[in-house]
Amino acid sequence: MRCQEIKVNIEKTPEIDLACADHKGQRQKRQLTAFISHEVLSECDAYSRRFPPTARHVQKRSGDAPALQSFAKYNRPHTEIWLTFAIMFRTRRRKKISRLDFILAGAQKSGTTALHYFLSRHPDICMGDQQEIHFFDNDAMFVAEPNYEELHKHYPSIAPSTIAGDCTPSYLYHEPAMQRIWNYNPKIKLLILLRNPVERAFAHWNMQRYRGREPLDFFDAIREEETRIAGAPPTEARRFAYLERGFYGRQLERVFKFFPREHLKIVKFEDFKAKQRQTLGSIFSFLGRKPLRSMRNKDRNVVPYERAINWEERVFLYNLFAEDISKVEQLLGWDCSDWKL
Repeated sequence: MRCQEIKVNIEKTPEIDLACADHKGQRQKRQLTAFISHEVLSECDAYSRRFPPTARHVQKRSGDAPALQSFAKYNRPHTEIWLTFAIMFRTRRRKKISRLDFILAGAQKSGTTALHYFLSRHPDICMGDQQEIHFFDNDAMFVAEPNYEELHKHYPSIAPSTIAGDCTPSYLYHEPAMQRIWNYNPKIKLLILLRNPVERAFAHWNMQRYRGREPLDFFDAIREEETRIAGAPPTEARRFAYLERGFYGRQLERVFKFFPREHLKIVKFEDFKAKQRQTLGSIFSFLGRKPLRSMRNKDRNVVPYERAINWEERVFLYNLFAEDISKVEQLLGWDCSDWKL
């Protein structure tokens, strides 16, 4: 909508005429109209998902508009009228999502919660109403033709400049998920974080132990893993797949079967942790968004460790993963020497 149209709509609004009935009010009305005409389009676009509902924030966002600052300070009801119009124009520019633009697909215990946090802080990214939606790994959703509204209901209407994403780390591991995602949107972008599989397995066990879901000690749990997950339903089996989730080579091959490399951003967890700002900048660039101006560096989804992994366990797991680590190096061109003994 053009600024002149905004001005005309506001000038014809009875509520503002009523609120600004006297001579002083008419002057304030002109100030308000002029400000909205100049600011509302850019303001609603830039701050569409973070519009502040208080007069104090209106003053902060008003820039070089001392007239509106005065208006907001002494005329709170009038400021609320301004906000009503701003929200109205913002809403007209929003759209209901028809497809997600990207998915953070894994791996579990590899920094996905932290990355989800940073993604959700970006003003031009919408991550839905919960961190893990579990749509594409919910087999019940795909018995018949999938109803994608069950996925989209987790997202509000968004501005045209906003992209929408999901973070469900089990998609990388769940075998049918990649084909389902490709059927849904073959142009979607995928973010994948990979961690030293030995460290990932122990962190996974520790999380289950902390939540009271794992009665076995680590060494016993990994020796019993194959038996425990053999007859269990997928939602239960993945809780105890300490080793299986760490065989990234076979999981990446499934990804490459459906998606071209230019649709993928695969990041080593250790780089994400050690060079967070640089790594986040490359992730936002991959998504076509500018980096965040400020970031609070804070670990997330961290639970206290019951104990440290011992050397016997570390050697046992490395011997299981050694061949797959070499495969990851070949597939991605990575140097994974920091994953080796």
